[in-house]
Formats: sequence, structure tokens, C-alpha cells
Amino acid sequence: MKPILFNEDMVRALLSGQKTVTRRVVRDAPAFEDAYPYDSWFGEWWFIRKSNSRCYRVRNPYKKGDILYVRETFAKISDWTAADPETGLPDVYIYKADWEGQEHPKWRPSIHMPKEAARIFLRVTGVRVERLRDITEEQAMAEGAKYTDFGMYTPSWRASLDGGKTWHRANPQHHPGYHFKDVDRPDQCFEFARIAFANYWGKTIKAADRAKFGWDANPWVHVIEFERISKEEVYKSQ
Repeated sequence: MKPILFNEDMVRALLSGQKTVTRRVVRDAPAFEDAYPYDSWFGEWWFIRKSNSRCYRVRNPYKKGDILYVRETFAKISDWTAADPETGLPDVYIYKADWEGQEHPKWRPSIHMPKEAARIFLRVTGVRVERLRDITEEQAMAEGAKYTDFGMYTPSWRASLDGGKTWHRANPQHHPGYHFKDVDRPDQCFEFARIAFANYWGKTIKAADRAKFGWDANPWVHVIEFERISKEEVYKSQ
């Protein structure tokens, strides 16, 4: 069993069944523009460079059939509740994804979550390598893009046709859209799921890494498809 990290937005998408795929940067992919993935053997991807037919090995972190447990931001109730000196207090966990908009002083980072605290388990159904911007509308929705139709609304901006002497309100318009985080206004949405994914991807990449791994850089990514399974299924198969 292997761990995989997700933030609170993506944990909620997993719990709702919206998210069935994730993309992770291939950090050790060859930097040559003419290199392309050829095949996968023994847990490694092989890239070939067209100009000289040289091969490069890249580690493949996941393979079909792997069982993953999701690491997410969590807390133990015993961190802030005094244990009964006679009976003690069992480890009871809560998860930040369930406490949307609420803070708690004892949240622990997902990277520190032990396996016994996991509540979400996934079985890998397929793995491939592709460029980030090859993502399709269908795949962006499988990544967890949500659709909201706000119906008719009037934008807040105004326009002037006479240099600012008089101002005119915008015309009412229909505005549906896609988003990854919960939204309450149409201008927080995007026309296409793929663009919503691009926007969200940019927010998950550290500023120092954007030139190499941002949307415009179009890096190679592992595309990991999965299905959710129960905890009982996991331990029954072991």
C-alpha cells in the first residue's frame, strides 16, 4: 500500500465521487523537447530522444493494481482533549476537508498522516505519461471540475461612452461555468473545465517551480486513474 497526498478541495472531490484521476509532475523527465515516452517496464518509464535515439529511464511511482491510501490534513481528538487517566482515549481522527471555512489550532499536515488515520482508499486502474496541456474537457471533469449555472445575472462593472460623464450598467447575461474551489459568484468560474483546471493547477505549483512545472511550461505528467474502494476491501485483499 502506498500513500498519495491530496489537498482539502481534492479530498472533497474524492468523497463526492467527482474525482477519478490525478496528474503528478514527472520531475525527472528528460528536458529535451524531442524526447518522448516509449514504454514502461518494471516500474519505470522509458523516454527516447529522437535526435540520437538515446534512452532515459524515469521512475514510475504507481502502477495498475496498486492500492493507495490518501493522506490529508487531519487532527487527533486526543491532541486537545484530556485523556481519562484510567481508560485512556482512543485515537479518533477528524479531517480538515470536513471543516470547510473553519480553523483549528491542532491541524497536522497531510505529509505526517499515518496509514491508520486514512479514511479514503484508491485502487489504480491505469497509469500513463502525457504533456500537461494534453488534458481534455472530459479529463478535466474527471480531475474534479465542478459545473455551476448561475442563470441570468448582471455584472458589477459599468462602461462609459463619453469619457466618464455618464456610466452604463452592463447588460444582464447568462453565465454558467466550471470551477474547482467552491464559488459564490459567476466571475469565479471559467467557460471550460480545461481552463478551470489550468487555473487551479497554477495555484498548486510553488512560485519557484512555475517556470518548469506551470501550465505554460507544459511539463510531462503521470496521469493516474483510480477507483475508490472501501477499507474492508483493502484489508481483505492483504
